[in-house]
Amino acid sequence: MVALPYVHKPGLARALNDFTLEVSRRHPEVLPCCTVFPGEEGAEDILEQALSGPFRGVKIHSHVMKIAPDDPRLDAVWRASARWRKRW
Repeated sequence: MVALPYVHKPGLARALNDFTLEVSRRHPEVLPCCTVFPGEEGAEDILEQALSGPFRGVKIHSHVMKIAPDDPRLDAVWRASARWRKRW
């Protein structure tokens, strides 16, 4: 199973990522993905911390987050994903 959390407002990503990671540690069949709210303060740090660890990718829900895939606020997500070679 792939856990695909997503945030809908700033300030929730770290807590949601912590929860997702805990679930995956208790259930090894769960492949954890992280989330970040594009443009929030500290977004790159959140991504670096998550993607340098066991998270397999990043969940971005464009419709809920009201952001297009080519929005510059997502540049940090694409850079971090490429740097950590997360491709799905």
